[in-house]
Amino acid sequence: MRSLALTGYLRRITLFGWPPVFLLSVGLAWAAPGAPPVPAPPSDLEGTVRIAVLAYRGADHARKHWGPHADYLNGQLAPRHFEVVPMSYAEMTGAVQRREVQLVITNTGHYTEMELAGNLSRIATRLMVGPNGPLDRFGGTVVTRAENSRLNRYADLKGLRLMVPDKSSLGGWQVHLREALDQGLVLEEDMAQISETKNHEKVVEGVLSGQADVGFVRSDLVESMAADGRIRLSDLHIVNQKQALGYPYLLSTRLYPEWPLARVSGVPDQLAKDVLISLLALPSDHTAALAAGIQGWTLPQNYQSVHDLFREARLGPYANVPVRFTDLLVGYAIPLAVVGLAIILALASTASYVLRANHSLKGEIRRRQEAEQRQEESDSRFRDLTEHLPSLIWMAGPDKLCTYFNRAWLEFTGRTLEQELGNGWAEGVHPDDLARCIATYEAAFDARRPFEMKYRLRHANGDYRWIIDAGTPRLGPDGQFRGYFGHCLDVTEMQRLTEALSAGRERYALAQRAAHIVSLDLDLASGRLQFSEEIEPMLGLAPGNPLRTLEAFLARVHPDDRTTVERVLEEALAGTGNLSLELRVARPDGGERWLAVTGEVVRNTGQEPVRLLGILQDVTDRRQADENLRQSNEKLSDSLAALRVHTRDLTRINEMNELLQTCVREEEVHRIFSHVAQSLELGNGGMLALAKPPRRGMQGVSTWGDSTGMDTAFALDDCWGIRRGQAYEPGQTRPPLHCSHLHATGEQHCLCQPLVVQGETLGLITVRAPLDSSETAWQRIRQLTVTLGEALKLALSNIRLREALREQATRDPLTSLFNRRYLDETLPRELHASARENHPLALAILDIDHFKNFNDTWGHEAGDQVLIEVSRILRDHLRASDIACRYGGEELVAVMPGAELEEARDRLQRIADLVRHAQVHTQDRALPPVTFSAGIALAPQHGKDADTLLRAADQALYAAKQAGRDRIFLAGAKPDSADPLR
Repeated sequence: MRSLALTGYLRRITLFGWPPVFLLSVGLAWAAPGAPPVPAPPSDLEGTVRIAVLAYRGADHARKHWGPHADYLNGQLAPRHFEVVPMSYAEMTGAVQRREVQLVITNTGHYTEMELAGNLSRIATRLMVGPNGPLDRFGGTVVTRAENSRLNRYADLKGLRLMVPDKSSLGGWQVHLREALDQGLVLEEDMAQISETKNHEKVVEGVLSGQADVGFVRSDLVESMAADGRIRLSDLHIVNQKQALGYPYLLSTRLYPEWPLARVSGVPDQLAKDVLISLLALPSDHTAALAAGIQGWTLPQNYQSVHDLFREARLGPYANVPVRFTDLLVGYAIPLAVVGLAIILALASTASYVLRANHSLKGEIRRRQEAEQRQEESDSRFRDLTEHLPSLIWMAGPDKLCTYFNRAWLEFTGRTLEQELGNGWAEGVHPDDLARCIATYEAAFDARRPFEMKYRLRHANGDYRWIIDAGTPRLGPDGQFRGYFGHCLDVTEMQRLTEALSAGRERYALAQRAAHIVSLDLDLASGRLQFSEEIEPMLGLAPGNPLRTLEAFLARVHPDDRTTVERVLEEALAGTGNLSLELRVARPDGGERWLAVTGEVVRNTGQEPVRLLGILQDVTDRRQADENLRQSNEKLSDSLAALRVHTRDLTRINEMNELLQTCVREEEVHRIFSHVAQSLELGNGGMLALAKPPRRGMQGVSTWGDSTGMDTAFALDDCWGIRRGQAYEPGQTRPPLHCSHLHATGEQHCLCQPLVVQGETLGLITVRAPLDSSETAWQRIRQLTVTLGEALKLALSNIRLREALREQATRDPLTSLFNRRYLDETLPRELHASARENHPLALAILDIDHFKNFNDTWGHEAGDQVLIEVSRILRDHLRASDIACRYGGEELVAVMPGAELEEARDRLQRIADLVRHAQVHTQDRALPPVTFSAGIALAPQHGKDADTLLRAADQALYAAKQAGRDRIFLAGAKPDSADPLR
């Protein structure tokens, strides 16, 4: 790395004005040599892909650290072959420039240097294992001995002995340059001594042993050494200690992104894409992740903070070329003299201005540093805040593609971050809302305006829930548009309440109209009486002929109530209370209506009554309701009894649902349903029947009560309910049509409730009840049957879905054989059973001869057809108890429990003859005859565990291939004993 002496010099001369800096930079630019040409990158990466890794702790450590990553990628991206190549900083830089490697794993600073040179671009960023979760950031730590507690800032280190791992190390050198320069310390000039150890741990050991006064290391190192028992944290003092929200390690500097995985310029996009997808899928407990000491990999982080570091500390391409003063004197003595004179004159005239500018510049630098620190803390707080907020948070870039979803969003949808990124989130939007949602989003995006929309989003449990999504444009400090920030709230319950409130308001408005509420206004001085327009229909008056005076209204009052009305009115006017009474009014048609009158007397300042305001309400119906109240009370008692039964039913159904959710086999569902149906008194008997394999009919699986006369096995067409796809009662048709699977149903209620999910009939619930059952009791049975049916459908669907997923997870999609995962699960179990029963077990590994020739000559489709045909013959001609698996590539495995070596060999020879004479075609062309080589091993003779037995069979296979292929070789036999397969 270039020296920082010139950096310090430039910072100092900046204080005296701009002319020297301008002239010096012009001279350096004039003298800079041209960049050497870069060799063209390789165009074919189908062979070995070389991964250069930084060997900062030696080549052996690097291979042990990163070698499992190559093994992982070899397994994921065959036939490509990946190889780890440990390199030093200089070796890696040269190899990248010469395009001798394709992928690079190095520290953040070294990567940034090569990125700025145009040689690399990042693919992914590693996630380190932290005490509280994965970490994608790190920084630097300044350590000294505990007795040096007076050293609290970088500025205090001037004149001391400094020890660093390497000047190309980001955490051990480069991040400290920026912090030191901010405090006026130029490390290259102001330190008494700087020594490099090439190892972070040796820096800590050197400081503790007194070889140096202070040391720079990567953050998290001292905690790691303390955890291993190599040091005690109490022996160390941390200089310039900082706190970063969410970062758990001792820290002295700003935080920067973790190490990247990068591709060399010219490496094909497809290779980079395949590697990224594989690394994102790397489990945290995989051997590759554990060996590297990482949590896994994530999408590439923003490395702008490292660019800012390099620019401020003048590292990499930002470093100025060192210039000696004697060289300037020899080449430019006269121009420098003229320039020097001009500078002196300029300084004399501008000293005052420069001093003010320097003061302003220092203030601006300080404010910018504080702003950067606030921004860093703000970003950290934002990340921590959004990850713990219950709101659903998302962010999108300028290209309208989403770049971030917080934990609450992912928990809501039940999907991974990779599934949601880009436009993946739209897969969860309800189909009826999707077009409107996308149109609103894109219109707001194009106009750069905030938006708010409501749509339904699929929850992790499969239900669609209403959310309100509010998006706001994000602008940078320069006003540049950077995308959108959005947050969503689950308003499903609010939506339900709003709908209920709207319906309630509508019902209230209807109730007002139905109640015919009328307002009244009586002027006591004039006797004038005004009513609202509802008075006409209420009293049966002709339109336009309302009652104008109190006397006219009293004339309509029933004679028996008139005296009471006058008395109450007099009492209200006398101040004894407001007006409130009920009276009868005669209608012109001879009818009567009961009215409730409520009024309030308005008085002047002298407390004299001047007006009467009130309302009239037709309460005839209420009066009638009072008459009917007694009958209602009787019915209420019956309803309460029914409610108790309903509550009991709901309790038992809830208990059943909880049990059904824990069932793993259909037999458990049968028993639970039969017990619950019996306890719920679901009719006097019934049966649950489930569908056999497609179109094979129905089979009864559980019964309760009296199930006589119900067929336990019948065809689908025997039930009218299954034919119609909905509940069926024979008594509802004229004439009644009884199902063929039910007998003697003439004197009983019958109900057939099919269990249909997405058009597929899963089963049938049949219920019977006595014909004299009340309509209420039979209605309860109907409702219970529907509810139980829904619960059953869900439970059965879940169990069958789990079985289908397990089948998919253990089958190879191309050959329909079991896959490697199934073999790893099954072989140890078969070996255990073989040992327990003292029976032999033969295992054979088959490898299709010259398989690569089929791919290279006739294309991969031909190779697939060969694999499919050989797999079919192997599967069809093994015993039912044997197991056929695709081991990997063109290798197949046959596990034959109870078979001796000779029996296994004879079986494979028959299969080989069938394969050799099989006709394999691709695109109407016949392929050459197919042969295979095989190795057979016997348990326990050649191995008692799966790994040993597979290794023995694999060695036998290798011997068979070495002997000329198209033959079988037995484990432990001599090479000349291999049997040709012809």
